[in-house]
Amino acid sequence: MKYALNLAEDKRILSAWKVLPNGNYDGMPLVDVLPEGDISDYLYVDGQYVYDPLPDPTTRTCALRGFRLGRVGCGLHGRLHGRLHGRSE
Repeated sequence: MKYALNLAEDKRILSAWKVLPNGNYDGMPLVDVLPEGDISDYLYVDGQYVYDPLPDPTTRTCALRGFRLGRVGCGLHGRLHGRLHGRSE
């Protein structure tokens, strides 16, 4: 079975479709096998799958203090830091 890959500009796999006999897949790479797991964790570069998972959107490290906060907490930390240092958002 063949699959057509829908890629983002950075080559991240957005979706994959089973290739149909009369389908139009111009500009889409056609592959025989999909990567295991979440395909959006992969890029497709030069005919190869490259594992490159996106960071977890629910937590991130605030660069200024190294605290591990949720997205809202980190955003509030950034706004407070900006106001303390004369920057507004």
